[in-house]
Formats: sequence, C-alpha cells, structure tokens
Amino acid sequence: MNYVILLSAGVGKRLGLGINKGFVTVNDKTLLEINIENFLKHKKINSLIIVTDSKSLIPAMEITNKYQNGSIPINVIVGGKERQDSAFNGLKFLKRMPINDDDVVIFHNVANPLFSHQEVTSVITECNKYGSAAVGRKVKNTIRNVNKLKISTGVICRDNLYEMETPQASLFGIAFSSFTKAFSKNYYGTDDVELIEKAGFKVKIVESSEENFKITTEKDLQLAKLIFKNNE
Repeated sequence: MNYVILLSAGVGKRLGLGINKGFVTVNDKTLLEINIENFLKHKKINSLIIVTDSKSLIPAMEITNKYQNGSIPINVIVGGKERQDSAFNGLKFLKRMPINDDDVVIFHNVANPLFSHQEVTSVITECNKYGSAAVGRKVKNTIRNVNKLKISTGVICRDNLYEMETPQASLFGIAFSSFTKAFSKNYYGTDDVELIEKAGFKVKIVESSEENFKITTEKDLQLAKLIFKNNE
C-alpha cells in the first residue's frame, strides 16, 4: 500500500499573499486541487492524507469533498507549528489505521504542484529497494563557500550536490521510528529524509524533473502559471 501525506499547512510568507499555500490559485485551480487531482490519477496511490492548519480545516474539507466519490480515500487532518510537526501528525494518523511497517509513505509539499507520475513511481520503487527515497535536482551553478566577512574561501565541488524537492518516500516503520527519535532529541531537520538519515537509514536519490520546483516566491508562482498554461 502507498500512502500520501500532502503537507498543506504553510502560509508561505515569501509569497506575500498571507494565505495558506494550498489555496493559492494557479490558472483557476488551487494548489490543493492540482495536487489532489494529480495523485488521484496515479494508479499506485491507495490513500491520501491532507495536513492543513486549523483555520483552513473546513475550507480544505470543502475542497476534498469534491473528490470523495472515488476509490481512493481522502482524509483531512490538522498539522502542527512546524512542517515536521505536520508530517509527524500525518504519520500518527496512519499509525491508528491498519498500516504495515513495509507500506510506503510519500511526503509531498502542496507547493510542488508540477511533480510527474514518473517521479512518484520512481520514489515508490526505490523506497521499496532501499527503505527511503527522494527526488533531487543536480546542482548546476558554481557553489562557493565564504567566511563571516563574505570573503570566498573556495569553490565547493558540485559533482555530488543535489537540491531536494518532493515527493520523498519512506517505509512506514522507518519513517515513524525516525521521526519519533528526532522528536525525542528535539531535533528539527530541513526535510523528511534528513530525519531518516539521522536515524541511520539509507536514502536513495531520484532525479527530479526541471519542472518540479517548490513555489516559494512570486517569481516561482508566475513561472508555474506559465508552465501550466503551456501544458493545457
């Protein structure tokens, strides 16, 4: 079984819109709707858990009600203060369901609406092989390290550097134990698979497409609108 935890509790301060990112509109559809529709079309997805903030719970449920007649169950739950808290709330929700340790959990940001079905399939496949997998984009630009005075201290080799995106996947048993361990140490990571690495497990990196980027700024939003329009 493959479960998706769709993280949609962030406000997105850098976008400057002052609303939950899931309700940001791209060409007449919210990011939440775009993500839901994309996941529901994927043949390997068995369940979808949407994690939102408490103020957005009812609007999120109103959106998801339009998609409740299909074969894939959709649940909406409240997240936490930080993204990691929200992801863990999703895992704790799954823990109360009849889920197995070797089922796959896919963490995905609602702000990554341009993910492909191939990326989802690949992270599921590699997750089953390695225990965890995540999409990432190979760094292209020259990266320099600098000191406190912003004086360059040299170029960092980019051969093995990747910018991380979502989806990121893990076997449920590995994810739950890794998150539990991180919280016991009050440790917050920058993404989901960092906690899994910290717990001593392997993470397989899957190549991300150029279109799968996180909408963080107004420029990102305008680019996403252009891509969706061109893909119509």
